[in-house]
Amino acid sequence: MKTCLKCGKQANVDLGYTSYCDIHFLQVIIKRVRKHMIGTFDFKKTYSIIQDQNTQVAEKLLEKIYRGKLKTKRVKTNQNNTITTHLLEDVTDEFVSSFLEDKEYKIPKGIHPFIVLLRKEFYEVARIFNTQWEVLPSLLDDLEKAHPGTKFATLKSLNFFEENSSNSEKSLKTNNKK
Repeated sequence: MKTCLKCGKQANVDLGYTSYCDIHFLQVIIKRVRKHMIGTFDFKKTYSIIQDQNTQVAEKLLEKIYRGKLKTKRVKTNQNNTITTHLLEDVTDEFVSSFLEDKEYKIPKGIHPFIVLLRKEFYEVARIFNTQWEVLPSLLDDLEKAHPGTKFATLKSLNFFEENSSNSEKSLKTNNKK
């Protein structure tokens, strides 16, 4: 039986590399997303959030992170100031497959608060919020098992390429110009 890294109680979330109880796991996720999104949102505005299979969990997580101060409305199409529900594997899989197929990779439009979360982590958040959500396999799952941290390293590389590319001044926090 694994125990929570912070409080020593029984761990409900075991991701292989760490174990937490539900409360401390949510605290870690909230802190990571909030740190990634520092200074992005103007709480006087209402933001659009893209409607897909992640939307319900994403809205609940954003409400928990920003304590209900962030106003959102659901939309079907992606625009520049639309909050997307892209997860780390969504972007890294697309980046790696475009690299392997020798195609140009373009950062999706929008604001990406969940780009720092793995699918497994997002699944655990959905479980905690009592919401149905299915974990889909990733291109990098086997590499991640053999070499922990591969997915985050791929995202870091993608950010480096995007920031240092001559034709792009975009980042994965938002795709707006810096």
